[in-house]
Amino acid sequence: MLVQHGEAGLCYNIGSGAPRSIRWLLETLLELTPAQITVEVDPARLRPSDVPRSFCDNQRLVHATGWQPAIDLRATLHDLLEGWRRQLR
Repeated sequence: MLVQHGEAGLCYNIGSGAPRSIRWLLETLLELTPAQITVEVDPARLRPSDVPRSFCDNQRLVHATGWQPAIDLRATLHDLLEGWRRQLR
């Protein structure tokens, strides 16, 4: 769709546009595994400049193509874990 409707030289971000915290990603991955994993935060490693939430601004892509995300991030994380599980077996 970008080849047909995009503009050469522009950057197009692909993502849901929904903000997610690293904590959400971690908790979701932990929910997707039977392993009992303890998470500890080391305050000495936290930086004041760390971004608490990040998201993709996909508006240029949406306006150019009408694209909308169709696969939930949780499903993507599940598929990622399953792919690594298959590869490591």
